[in-house]
Amino acid sequence: MKVIIFTKYTRMGASSRLRSYQYIPFYQGEGVVCKASPLFSDVYLQKLYAKQNPGGLLVLLCYFKRLVMLVSIIGFDVVVVEKELFPYLPAIAEKLLKVLGVRFIVDYDDAIFHNYDLHPNRHLKKLLKNKIAAVMRSAHVVTAGNSYLQNYAVAAGAKQVALMPTVINLAVYGGKPKKHSGAVIIGWIGSPTTVKYLDGMLPVLIRLAEKFPISLHIIGGKRGIGFGGEVVIEWSEAAEVGLIQQFDIGIMPLEDSPWERGKCGYKLIQYMGCALPVVASPVGVNNQLVQQGVNGYKAADNSEWAKYLEELISKPDLRLAMGVAGRRLVDERYSLSKTAKDWLGLLNNTMAANA
Repeated sequence: MKVIIFTKYTRMGASSRLRSYQYIPFYQGEGVVCKASPLFSDVYLQKLYAKQNPGGLLVLLCYFKRLVMLVSIIGFDVVVVEKELFPYLPAIAEKLLKVLGVRFIVDYDDAIFHNYDLHPNRHLKKLLKNKIAAVMRSAHVVTAGNSYLQNYAVAAGAKQVALMPTVINLAVYGGKPKKHSGAVIIGWIGSPTTVKYLDGMLPVLIRLAEKFPISLHIIGGKRGIGFGGEVVIEWSEAAEVGLIQQFDIGIMPLEDSPWERGKCGYKLIQYMGCALPVVASPVGVNNQLVQQGVNGYKAADNSEWAKYLEELISKPDLRLAMGVAGRRLVDERYSLSKTAKDWLGLLNNTMAANA
């Protein structure tokens, strides 16, 4: 079987790395010839994270390369698309694949339909508000990272919808509960586009720092939030697990809005993979990942954030117990070894449908 995956990003993009690239070694081990074809380059992502305009010429070049690659799909048995083929253009390419009889899989780990149906530009909104629904209807299978995305696909009229959570490869996660020593490290990992969710934590951390020796580690955010005990750390794929293992508590604050409800809780899965207790906003899939009082806490406002963080800061044994419970949950439900076989089954079924 030969498979081509039209990813949105290179391995530098977390969504592509987790939803596509990490499966490729497994596919290859099963005799699958697999090619990944990213839309956007590392240069594009670097500019995006630096809050620089990538420029129209770079985007046009990326789109042209994708158009050229689309011609090559005749040599593949299965086509997988991350989200959409051409962002901010109508679903012409996906509809054409359907007309040509190409049965493809389309994968979602974000509510990108809200990029269109909630767009402030009324003309763009009118043109593209139903685009992702059209993409989903054109696909042979829609894979969704959580129930919010799954429900949208079903309502859109997708032929087949499979729930495929975002997972981690536990083989690279130590999972050894951390024993307390010195200041308690509250940690967060993300990107420059998501570090904004940490800003509201500042008053909570200032309040806690008056009672406890704590520090805040920010991985990948490129900036701090103004907290005196913060450490801003550069992200790299090779170093991220070791950096998370330095935490005592992992946090995931979020706003409660349509976009956030479509997230797949990757941070929480990473924290729990490292046997860390977690505190998170009760938004979207976080409600399923965090088992209140078992592997962490759900905090709806600043008073709850302060309460639950204080509980964990002051009780090292509780952190250890919750970390063990979180690791167990990931092992049972959010491990690469669990979903890789499911993905391979979808590829085989799609190949059979294309035969």
